[in-house]
Amino acid sequence: MRGPCVEAGLIPPLIQLLTSSDQEVLLQTGRALGNICYDSHEGRSAVDLAGGAQIVAEHIKSLYQNTEPENEKLLTVFCGMLMNYSNDNDSLQAQLINMGVIPTLVKLLGIHSHNVALTEMCLIAFGNLAELEQFASTNIAEELVRLFQKQTEHEKKEMIFEVLAPLAENDVIKLQLVEAGLVECLLEVVAQTVDGEREEDVAQLKTSSDLMKLFEGGKGSVFQRVLSWIPSHNHQLQLAGALAIANFARNDGNCIHMKLLELLDRHVDEGNVTVQHAALSALRNLAIPEFMRGPCVEAGLIPPLIQLLTSSDQEVLLQTGRALGNICYDSHSLQAQLINMGVIPTLVKLLGIHSHNVALTEMCLIAFGNLAELDGNCIHMVDTGIVQKLLELLDRHVDEGNVTVQPRSSERPAEPGHTCGEQIQDAVSWSCRRGVEVSAIRDASSPVQTPGDVTHAHRHTSRDQLGTNGKLVERLVEWCEAKDHAGVMGESNRLLSALIRHSKSKEVVKTVIQGGGVKHLVTMATSEHMIMQNEALVALGLIAALDLVAAEKDFVGSSLVSVLHKLLSDERSAPEIKYNSMILICAVMGSEPLHKEVQSLAFIDVVSRLRAHENKTVSHQASLTEQRLTAQS
Repeated sequence: MRGPCVEAGLIPPLIQLLTSSDQEVLLQTGRALGNICYDSHEGRSAVDLAGGAQIVAEHIKSLYQNTEPENEKLLTVFCGMLMNYSNDNDSLQAQLINMGVIPTLVKLLGIHSHNVALTEMCLIAFGNLAELEQFASTNIAEELVRLFQKQTEHEKKEMIFEVLAPLAENDVIKLQLVEAGLVECLLEVVAQTVDGEREEDVAQLKTSSDLMKLFEGGKGSVFQRVLSWIPSHNHQLQLAGALAIANFARNDGNCIHMKLLELLDRHVDEGNVTVQHAALSALRNLAIPEFMRGPCVEAGLIPPLIQLLTSSDQEVLLQTGRALGNICYDSHSLQAQLINMGVIPTLVKLLGIHSHNVALTEMCLIAFGNLAELDGNCIHMVDTGIVQKLLELLDRHVDEGNVTVQPRSSERPAEPGHTCGEQIQDAVSWSCRRGVEVSAIRDASSPVQTPGDVTHAHRHTSRDQLGTNGKLVERLVEWCEAKDHAGVMGESNRLLSALIRHSKSKEVVKTVIQGGGVKHLVTMATSEHMIMQNEALVALGLIAALDLVAAEKDFVGSSLVSVLHKLLSDERSAPEIKYNSMILICAVMGSEPLHKEVQSLAFIDVVSRLRAHENKTVSHQASLTEQRLTAQS
């Protein structure tokens, strides 16, 4: 009947009646308008067009201080009418907020908290008008906490909980709630219901403990009470304690690793997975401050974390990896401890099993990139089959175009606890900015300073194994042409260069030449990044020195000599670039076609000017190069 009422033109005369001074007329008019607006787009639009909401809002503002029963009944009806008017309609809710309804409702709640019907209507209205910034400028926190303290019925408390939860997400209101004593109220509810078996006790325990996790910076007795939840046999309480601690852990002063270790020990084998998630999240936050990492290790946290890497739950694996990453970040001694406990084979296994899980894959790749920086680890990583796993991963994503698990360029891993995109969020942010697959292989191919001829020979064998892997080189050459992704292209070029520079092997050079990699290295020498230019020139110099005959055609086809002439002529070129360009010029003079190109471009003039270069190494090399060019002219 609501539609016909609107079509019959009943709304305008009803709005007229809102100007009456007769309280009974106002009461019945409010009820009629509320009924017409209920779940009716036509009814709401008609009331909006006639300005009915503004008139009702003004009535509430003028009457809210009157505590007479009849007046409270009218206020209840008017609040209900506005609730029906704005329910599930963002534009009408915004309209009421702009009219200043929220502060009025908060004041009304404080004055009429003894009136159950009116109080419930206000709480429902708060749920509709979830504009947190507006609430932050009122005393809503104080009023809600006071109202909560008065309640004895489960249903009434739950209704207040529903309003408190979204409000507590706002930092300003959260602080107001703490100052108003909400945390103490929640702790009291937990104490009263923790051993209860009634359904309503369990519900209140869950809601109260869940709310606790929103409050950070626990101190004194509150913090101690939360810590006391950890030894509980109640999983909900354990979960809430761990979640609350995860927030408290952001405060560097809270040393809580022992409690978390206790919790993990109880759940590491066949424990509650949700509790594991919460405890691991807390550990991840706890290990962000550098000075907390040592205590975490001393407390014995690493062994249970390593054990959790065998979990079948992917979220547990992800949180475990992130926690370990934060604890061991930028610490070779802690990374070595992980290696000794067998973490590399475990991560390789995870990469194979869970390659479809992007976040988990990225976590593994970040770990490989970090661990490969430690002396000797690269050998171990190659021996465990990481190269094959990375190649399989590249193959899987080459068609999908998922660049979060393909190469991208970067200088260093993200700081722990910081995000790029949502860290990719936390520790995963590095893999968003860096080509982790390619970088992990590149790091694994890097030289390490390990004493001993046996280790040295093994290291060369490992690097040769990478550089002579035709499939790897083929894939890298393909990615060197990924012009839509500059980072992918750049990082792939850098790996090609690294394979040559760190192996100094003729077999590796031969594989790169046959795979079509030379032209990409020449292009890399023209990069805007000096470090990439230099890496390319060193690699090209090794190619020329080790197998100039095989590379001659590619050098000519890629205009190498012309590129070198430009680099030497450019005053902006760094000393390293000029030096390595001259080294390369000398190296290619043994090729007849390349020698002719050098002569045709009058290199002697360019090189002779460099004899006066301020850098002594450059000027000395210029003299040697000029002599070589003159002798072979």
